[in-house]
Amino acid sequence: MGLRRRLRRFVKRVELKGSPIAEEMLRQIALLYHIEKTVRGQTPGRPPGRPT
Repeated sequence: MGLRRRLRRFVKRVELKGSPIAEEMLRQIALLYHIEKTVRGQTPGRPPGRPT
C-alpha cells in the first residue's frame, strides 16, 4: 500500500472519528513533507551550524 493511500486512511479516520492518534500521524507526515520540500535540490553535506 502506497503512502498516499495510507495518508487517505488517516484523513478519513480523523474526519469520521476525530482520532487523536490519526491527527498526530497527520502532523508527523506533514512535517516530513515540509522537511523534504526544504531540502529538495540541495547537495548532501554537513548540516548548517555544525563546527568543521
